[in-house]
Amino acid sequence: MNIQQLNYVIALAKHRHFESAAEACHISQSTLSTMVSKLEGELGVLLFDRNRKPVELTEEGRAMLPGMQSIVQDIRSLYEFANEIKGECRGELRFSAIPTIAPYVLPDFLRLFSTSCPEIFLTVTEQTTSEIVRKLKAGELDMGLVSIPVKDPELEEVFLYDEPLVLFDAQSMSAGPIDPAELNVGNLCLLEEGHCLRSQVLELCDRVERPFSATHRINFVAGSMEGLLRHVRRHESSTLFPHLATLELGREDRSRIRMFSAPVPFRRVGLVVRKNYARKTILNTAAKVIREYVLPLLPAVALSGTPLMPVSETGK
Repeated sequence: MNIQQLNYVIALAKHRHFESAAEACHISQSTLSTMVSKLEGELGVLLFDRNRKPVELTEEGRAMLPGMQSIVQDIRSLYEFANEIKGECRGELRFSAIPTIAPYVLPDFLRLFSTSCPEIFLTVTEQTTSEIVRKLKAGELDMGLVSIPVKDPELEEVFLYDEPLVLFDAQSMSAGPIDPAELNVGNLCLLEEGHCLRSQVLELCDRVERPFSATHRINFVAGSMEGLLRHVRRHESSTLFPHLATLELGREDRSRIRMFSAPVPFRRVGLVVRKNYARKTILNTAAKVIREYVLPLLPAVALSGTPLMPVSETGK
């Protein structure tokens, strides 16, 4: 038995197809099949029902899979800890960010981080908070960039910055600050379920005692920030954006941005890793790079003593 055989079993359990699992492991289908069969022979347990399409774990395989995942993660952590002791920043970093942060932070983060850690091979994805949390705990991810707190005892959070939320109102032009309590909740458009920004906007509505209830005739729920912006423009409605999402808007769109008066609603952004994550140098470098890039882009209100109103992550 070796670590590669365990990786092949985990991959086959995930993809449920020999060809797809082999491609993910960068080996031939016959090699993967042979190695899985050899492990089953050593264990004396049939792990997969090959008569099912797609392939399924047997009852014994389902029972043993978590232990295999734990062993693989423990061995990976051991190598990571060895590199940390030697002061080496090398190997693979599997990194993911939520869709309402990724487009505005990742491009420059990746460039700057690669300069700071040139021997790190980055695998980067964009996923919802719930998916990032699940993959971190399963050992399929190393680090996530999300809105915190996620409030999971198996994860460690590193605070990065507080980002104000702003109102994009297609019916206003260069209007002054708006009191959160004056928000026209009936005209708001939201992202779809699963996006933490949706949860935060709904929480804000509850905080100012104006529960969300759309009154316009089209109940549009967007799957992306770009789709949300297009709909709001076309139908002269409104939505809430995180500050960084507004920086690349055109002049006309920027004129429709309204800041909130105190207390200013904001979200807290941070990195999440597994508890006892061994690669502290890489974690600290990633945090330093993001802070140095983002902090100069935030409005003064985020860095001043102006009263702020946190809208927390709800775990989605």
